[in-house]
Amino acid sequence: MPERRKVRREQHDAFENDEGLDLGSLATKVAGQEEAVVAPTAPQLEAIERVPASQIRPDRFQPRPVPPVEIQARYFDGKIDWRQAAAEWLALANGDAGHGTRVRELVAMAETIDEHGQIKPITGSWIEGPDGGFLFLIETGERRFWGACLRHVAE
Repeated sequence: MPERRKVRREQHDAFENDEGLDLGSLATKVAGQEEAVVAPTAPQLEAIERVPASQIRPDRFQPRPVPPVEIQARYFDGKIDWRQAAAEWLALANGDAGHGTRVRELVAMAETIDEHGQIKPITGSWIEGPDGGFLFLIETGERRFWGACLRHVAE
């Protein structure tokens, strides 16, 4: 069997640009580019983007909720952000074996992605948020999102 060499991948911190993002100018710039570049007959292209966690929203109607229901309800009501949700979930996991197992599995998945890279990216679509800015609504990859959030807060 041939020897496999490990390829060094450039590491990015998905949370590095989460502070101080001006969503208003971003939304105007993106909308202006789409109007100028996309012709009516041009096919729609998919893009890979780095999106700050504060701008990402899992689908609240996901049939299989990932965070505990009591944390998820406050997160979707806007009473807590992703950092607070992850911190509360980690605290809950310390005293509950079931939550502890689930948190360890999600954090392990996030570590594996950091080590080996992500094969299938989180997918979703841009929607208008309650403040008029844009939010990235997750269609696939909610477990990857929460795993990354838990790992970031745990560190």
